[in-house]
Amino acid sequence: MSVTISKKMCMIGDFGVGKTSLIRRFVDRQFSDQYLSTVGVKISSKIVELEGVKQRENVTAKLLIWDLEGHTKFKGIAPTYLQGASGVLIVADVSRSETVERISEHIQLFSS
Repeated sequence: MSVTISKKMCMIGDFGVGKTSLIRRFVDRQFSDQYLSTVGVKISSKIVELEGVKQRENVTAKLLIWDLEGHTKFKGIAPTYLQGASGVLIVADVSRSETVERISEHIQLFSS
């Protein structure tokens, strides 16, 4: 028996921390060191097989990964994009302390 579930995941964080690069690496198995600014939101999808769910079921998950723009002006409409998300990945750049310091703001944005 085969079961497919669909889950919305959001990637949030300040601009330039590598959200889009991480998604491209996970979804397309590609990496580019060129900076491409995301405008608004970009949605990618990836199907993954889940192990150890139930022995006789083949369970796959279709992940809809929402890459949200990291600019401060976007924070006002971000809650709309976060609605219905099953989870969030918050990304920061440890070489830029201000991006780490704002992690709590991103958590609050997702929690509201």
